[in-house]
Amino acid sequence: MLLWILLAVFGAPVDYTETTAAGTKSTDLADYATGQTAALACPPGTFFEGSSCEICPAGKFGYDGITCLNCAAGFSSHAGATACDGCAAGKYSVDGSVCVVCAAGRFSDFGSPICKDCPVGTTSAAGAQSLSLCMSSTSIALASPQPERYEITEDAERAPLENALELHNDAQEAQERAQIAQQDAEMEMAEAKEAHHNKMEAEAELFEVKEKYTEVFHEKMDAEENQRNANVRYEEEQFEAEMAEKKSP
Repeated sequence: MLLWILLAVFGAPVDYTETTAAGTKSTDLADYATGQTAALACPPGTFFEGSSCEICPAGKFGYDGITCLNCAAGFSSHAGATACDGCAAGKYSVDGSVCVVCAAGRFSDFGSPICKDCPVGTTSAAGAQSLSLCMSSTSIALASPQPERYEITEDAERAPLENALELHNDAQEAQERAQIAQQDAEMEMAEAKEAHHNKMEAEAELFEVKEKYTEVFHEKMDAEENQRNANVRYEEEQFEAEMAEKKSP
C-alpha cells in the first residue's frame, strides 16, 4: 500500500544510480523511499532531504551523500564541495564558513583560524601573508595594498603585493649589506694607507741608517789609510835617524 501511495504522490518513477561493489545499477525512488537507504542515491557534495538530493551549502562539505559536515576553523568551501580547502595565506576563518582577509597590521599563514599581530613597531598591508611582510610604517607606505584582488595558488603564481613587498625588503637588505661592505672596504683602505705610510717611514729610516753606515765606513777606511801612512813615515824617519847616527864621527 505504501508503495502505491508514494507512486501516486511523486508520479512516474524517478531513476537514481547506486554504485556498489558489483557494479552500477539503476533504481527508482520507490526502492529507496524507506530509511537512510535513500541517501545512497545522492552524489558526494549533496545530501538527501525529503525526496531529493540537495547541494551542501558553502562552508560545508559532503562525501557520502547522506549529510553535510561543517568545515574546520581555518578552512572553507564552496557550495556542493566534497572537501574543505584551507584559507589562503593572508586570510582566516574562525568557524569554517568564509575566509576573511586579515586587517592591516596583522598576518596569517595558510589554513589559519586567526590572524596574528605584527611585532611592536611594525605594521603590514591588509592581507599580509607572512611575518616577513611586517615592516615599518614608512616602508609599508611604498606599496599600495589591494589584497582582495589577489590570492596565492602556487609558488609560481604569487600575489603581486607580496612580490612587491618582498622585493622591497630584499632591496633594503641588499642596500644594508652594500653599506656594510663599503664601510669594511673603507676601513681596509684606511688600514692599507696607514700600513703604506709606516712602510715608507721604515724605508726612510733604513735609508738614513744605510747612509750613516756608509759615512762611518768611509771614515773608518780613511782612518786606516792615515794609520798606514803614519806607520810608513815613522819607519822612514827611523831609518833616516839610524843612517844619520852611523855617519856621525
